Amino acid sequence: MRVVSVKSVRKTYKRGKIVAIDDVTFDVEKQDIAVFVGPDGSGKSTLFKIVSGVLEFDSGDVRVLGVNLKEKGTEALGDRIAFMPQGLGLNLYHRLTVEENIDFFAELHQMPEDLKERRKELLLKTTGLFPFKNRVASKLSGGMMQKLAICCSLIHTPELIILDEPTMGIDPVSRFELWKLLFNFVREEGITVLISTSYLDEAEKGTKLFLLKSGKIISSTTPEKLINSDMPVYEVRGKDIEK
Repeated sequence: MRVVSVKSVRKTYKRGKIVAIDDVTFDVEKQDIAVFVGPDGSGKSTLFKIVSGVLEFDSGDVRVLGVNLKEKGTEALGDRIAFMPQGLGLNLYHRLTVEENIDFFAELHQMPEDLKERRKELLLKTTGLFPFKNRVASKLSGGMMQKLAICCSLIHTPELIILDEPTMGIDPVSRFELWKLLFNFVREEGITVLISTSYLDEAEKGTKLFLLKSGKIISSTTPEKLINSDMPVYEVRGKDIEK
């Protein structure tokens, strides 16, 4: 099943003077973990905002779970998608506790009480946040804050979750735990993941890999093919992709 289909999408700013996304095309299937790699300014955040319906685009076609976003918008998708923007805990309420944040998002999606409690306990235990459920979000470390943000995004079990650089600025252990959480939900819940990163080692964890530079997808491949290819390192590694 095709979950995301993007065809020839273009996005500009300042009346066309600045091109953020230029003729981007890609498809993502159910239970894919599609990883988008590129340096700052490559267009990752703009692309994810377009796919999540947060940002309008100039031309092209975007379909998410069969819904044409140009015609119907994300209202037609309801609770079927979740978007976590770039930045530590931007979707959290920092004065609320860990548990209160999760409860808020569960109520926002009108989850039945018994289902909410079961899923909340699962998420808290899977992420290691259960002992800290009464801690105020502002007192969490960066890694714990990102895990809570993902818990809030996953509490209602969306079919598609879009994560914009969720591991930026957090420690290696937390990065590993975040990926473990995503793998579990893809396997057990059948969700599909779009995730952006600047780390090549994370790119190797996905099922599909897209390399972005200057608003264009310069390569579409799989991690296995990338590892075994002769592609020059400067085209794929973090900040060096700017060369």
